[in-house]
Amino acid sequence: MSAKKTSTNFVSSNEALIADAVKSLPPLCTVKEASTVLRISERHLRRMVDAGRLRTLKNVDAGSSRVLVPRTELGRLLAEMVRS
Repeated sequence: MSAKKTSTNFVSSNEALIADAVKSLPPLCTVKEASTVLRISERHLRRMVDAGRLRTLKNVDAGSSRVLVPRTELGRLLAEMVRS
């Protein structure tokens, strides 16, 4: 039973660490910022976006090609990466 309790504490502490890390980020991150936080290449992050694993925002009306990643998505993905 203590192993299960330890596992639960480990998950809770990871979630707290992720929440603290994400809280310090701007509400919308560039691909470069997001890839730095996730410690992956920008190319890999773009592949994740193309595969539908990460939701992004793109300002099409302004004719911009800038892709922005909401910090909530980064938190969700970090939590998913920790669980697997």
